[in-house]
Amino acid sequence: MRFAILSLPQYMEFIAEQASSTSISGGGGQLIAAIVADELENPNPFQNLPSIGVLDVVRAYNSNQIDTVVISLVGISRTPKKMEFVRNLIQYYKLSGLEKILVFADNEITESQWLSRDKFFLPYMNTNLIDGCNLNCKACTHFASLYSKDEFYSLDEFTRDLEQLSSKCDVSYFRLIGGEPFMLKNLDKYLKIARKYFPNTLLTVLTNGLLVPKTNSKIFDAIRENGIIVQITRYPPTLKIIDEIVKRLEKEKVMFQMIDIITRFRTYLRGESGVSNPAIPISICNDLSCVFLRHGKIHKCPIDGLVKRYGEKFPEMNIPTSSGASIYSNNFLEMLDYIVTPSKQIQMCEHCSENPIWIDWKPNPNPRAEDWYR
Repeated sequence: MRFAILSLPQYMEFIAEQASSTSISGGGGQLIAAIVADELENPNPFQNLPSIGVLDVVRAYNSNQIDTVVISLVGISRTPKKMEFVRNLIQYYKLSGLEKILVFADNEITESQWLSRDKFFLPYMNTNLIDGCNLNCKACTHFASLYSKDEFYSLDEFTRDLEQLSSKCDVSYFRLIGGEPFMLKNLDKYLKIARKYFPNTLLTVLTNGLLVPKTNSKIFDAIRENGIIVQITRYPPTLKIIDEIVKRLEKEKVMFQMIDIITRFRTYLRGESGVSNPAIPISICNDLSCVFLRHGKIHKCPIDGLVKRYGEKFPEMNIPTSSGASIYSNNFLEMLDYIVTPSKQIQMCEHCSENPIWIDWKPNPNPRAEDWYR
């Protein structure tokens, strides 16, 4: 089988090796072209192969030069420009007859899955399983300090929403977050439901790790049996017990990744009166690709999905509190197409700062409105 590959240059060699030795062709696939995800901003690492863009992929496929396209989401799934590139390739260019796309979601996870083009393709999505947290961080992007520790996505609603969403969308990377997911005593049930409705999706659960050492083994059984990756965000309190966390994860034989070390937070909201020119916040936004599922709706970012509580607590800030595209709406896919396009603006963009600042990380059990804008 002859294939082209979409990847960031630094991962191209790894992905090419993996793709050529997997069930893409029963082994021995031939790499014909290297498709650089940032559209030729970086040099092609394979000097004897052409670097080609989206239209070239279409031409190569339609002229029988390649049989399939291998897409690596390593390093690109949450980058707006590259996510849009992937989505355009799959959704808009309609490679006639190409029914499946092979996706590698992480360079440390060598298992691969085939994703169908029959549904709307979402490279990345996340959702809060629980809104409360055991760390009340100042300026938390998810406003966790404004929620109580017992506010969570009900299991029944989570099940209904995932069943509905899975009938419409194919998600490559689905991150289960919070709040702090390990506060849920029945986290194992959420994980099983997520895997049931998204069997071919890379599933991760994001945690600050503080509860990992004392977590019930049934949770880790569900993590291991459903092929879910535990991702540890390393806050200052996490680093104090990191060895204990790693020891427990290794004992339970689950896949895990140590990701960000948090020493500061970025403030997002506009504190001044009036509204921003939304083009400016969009141009500097870190969350444009963080499509967020929230109580039956898809939001452009977690801030849009969770800011309602901020608006309720601080009504003087005049924050919009109703947005998102209902997954149960007849025109959901049309609305979703607008939401996931990075350049498209939503009302919340007018209330994000044109000049965000960074503040040192610290817990704050008594949050104030200005925590989020200065």
